[in-house]
Amino acid sequence: MARRAARLSLGIVAIAGVIALEGCGAESDEAQKHPATLPTTIAVPGVSPVQVQMVIYRITLPFGSTARSDEFWKRLDERCVDAVTQELLYKNGLRAGIGASGDWAYFKDILDRQPVQSVKGGYQSFEPISDDLDVRPMTDEQTIAYLNRRQNLEIRSYDRSQNFLTMDFQLAPRTLDKVRLSITPMVRAQRKRFVWTEDQDRRSLDYVAPERFYDLNMTVDIPTGGFFVLAPSAEASFPTSVGGRFLLTDAPTFPQEQVYVFVPTLFHVDFTGKVLSPTPITGPNLPNAPAAPVGGDDAPRR
Repeated sequence: MARRAARLSLGIVAIAGVIALEGCGAESDEAQKHPATLPTTIAVPGVSPVQVQMVIYRITLPFGSTARSDEFWKRLDERCVDAVTQELLYKNGLRAGIGASGDWAYFKDILDRQPVQSVKGGYQSFEPISDDLDVRPMTDEQTIAYLNRRQNLEIRSYDRSQNFLTMDFQLAPRTLDKVRLSITPMVRAQRKRFVWTEDQDRRSLDYVAPERFYDLNMTVDIPTGGFFVLAPSAEASFPTSVGGRFLLTDAPTFPQEQVYVFVPTLFHVDFTGKVLSPTPITGPNLPNAPAAPVGGDDAPRR
């Protein structure tokens, strides 16, 4: 599995009071381009390879803007995950749904009521992509309490650690118009191990131990012309909940929530690697939001 192909680094963009997925204002993207390689086999004989592009938006708003808004969620399909997972996510402070690009003006109107910040990044590749999205800065200590699939409460404490969303995506099996996205919360904790040398001296070895919350994995098939939303639920108000630790941040006067929007686009590419058409298979994903650039000689690099 390819770890990364062309990736757009996340860069913070301030937006004064309004937001569209293209930014509605000056936006500085950082791009990093790597040569994409054609797959060794073609899934459908006689059909050109399909390149997957995933653009990711991280939207920061005052807590409750979406977490406590029935108006926001009523046009998102939360049945994109099974009922058991949907309930489990909600109780742990998470909420997920799929929306249609034709409804984006409706969601934008709701978001426009709050001051927001936007972060934009993305990936493109012929091969499956797996990566970790950092959602919270390194912290010296934290406690996470979550409800597992057996409805048992587990409490875990960490010293120095950082929270991520482990993500992978690829063209959905047996389709040419859907992208399969899978997300799992993960804590990357720094640990110490003490060892004795031949001189009977004790030394400490530092290492990183990733710990994934597989019970809270969500896997969805996003149709082209649609987008996937991951946001905190009202239960994220509990500071030790998964939603509280992963999707809420502190601000001087009030907590802020982070909403992630995943927008897939599919491109047909000929057998030499040349894009057959500059437009996606199904047209632009969102109004006034063309596919994000994928870097170039004039693109800033990390």
